Amino acid sequence: MSEITADLISARNLQLDYATASGKQTILENLSFALRHSQQMALLGRSGSGKTTLLHAVAGLLPVASGELTVCGHALHQLGEADRTRFRRAHIGLIFQQFNLIPTLTVLENLQFVCALNQLSTADRELLGLLEQLDIANLHNRFPAQLSGGEQQRVAVARALAHKPQLVLADEPTGNLDMENARTVIDLLVSVCSNYGAGLMLVTHSSELPSGLNAIARLDQGSLLYSDSD
Repeated sequence: MSEITADLISARNLQLDYATASGKQTILENLSFALRHSQQMALLGRSGSGKTTLLHAVAGLLPVASGELTVCGHALHQLGEADRTRFRRAHIGLIFQQFNLIPTLTVLENLQFVCALNQLSTADRELLGLLEQLDIANLHNRFPAQLSGGEQQRVAVARALAHKPQLVLADEPTGNLDMENARTVIDLLVSVCSNYGAGLMLVTHSSELPSGLNAIARLDQGSLLYSDSD
């Protein structure tokens, strides 16, 4: 079930729980916020504040305990697991610390695989153009094991955008990279999302944020406090 919304993400009185060995644990409660279409936001907060939990809920990986969560026009609080999976595959691009590339596929084939999952007949020249924006088009025939960590993460960024999602969710995507590579990857991520008109929610601990971001938010004691720079 979906609904029309002016925002890319809209959360109202959102509660998110995790099941633990000692029982249910509420991670976020009564959280309300919105992210506009094509807005790019850095999500900050101390360890354990619920940043990753929120990201997983927005991706449809975690069910909503109560409240409302609408993402890309889909009311996730009304969807079961199978429908959330279909929603995520079509509308969300995910990037994690671990690159999660398919080792037996080349760089280009990793992108083609994502498109095939979404039944998209994306031309190779378009995918190569995406790789060009990330400065790795010359690596399209290499396998992940033949790439450096920074190069693999750029491929992961390309894979997240290959099916032209409305929203990219990145959870500490440069946590395994050195400072120089981390800065380069984040700058490229923000730039390419902007070029594709995709919204971005970036979870990071970095104090050096790219200038292209138009919102910086901090998750603190269940509240999301953010300010726009535009």
